[in-house]
Amino acid sequence: MTLVWALVVLLLLTILVCFVEITSRSKARLGACHTRPLWVYASLVLVGNLATTGFALYKIVGPWLVQFPETARPYVQALLAPFLGVFAFQGILQRTNVLFADMPVLSIQDWIDKARIPAEAAATQKETRLQAEETERLAGALKNLATDRLNAYLQTYCTDVDLAKVEEQIQQHGLHGSLYRAQLFATHNVTAARAAVREIGKRELRARGASG
Repeated sequence: MTLVWALVVLLLLTILVCFVEITSRSKARLGACHTRPLWVYASLVLVGNLATTGFALYKIVGPWLVQFPETARPYVQALLAPFLGVFAFQGILQRTNVLFADMPVLSIQDWIDKARIPAEAAATQKETRLQAEETERLAGALKNLATDRLNAYLQTYCTDVDLAKVEEQIQQHGLHGSLYRAQLFATHNVTAARAAVREIGKRELRARGASG
């Protein structure tokens, strides 16, 4: 049972570390990191972590158990061995080579790096898609606002947007003026656009409540 719990903790720690690393490297939101390449990367990291956790469990944690009460030993094994395997012993894997015909092919860390690059790229690509979808969703919710109000949002929250040039683009290309302004607003300041959409939703709820 101790081994089962150690494997469960190891799996959770490995997934957590992989998500955090890909999020940090790609600068993408957590949801954007959930891709197939991530799970390929996490699977490879898990293989390495299994080896180091086994080493920690039987060679390091085992001798320490005599210092703990007998009732606490299974919990110490289940928690400490995966922690050491994931964090303290990865340096072992980084210096372990895979040999073929007595010739070094790739270190395990090289394989992990090769799997991480597609995971980062997939997260970045998914983040770009999610941003575009959110921009369209926000713009769709804002496009029915009056032109003056959209212009006020642009002046207040998007100081790099020139309203004269915006109007020129609308006239020159025959764009939908309100939708174009809403898209600019959502693209240049998504935080303010989210707040504006939430405020619209609150007003609609109050209006329905008053009419009801």
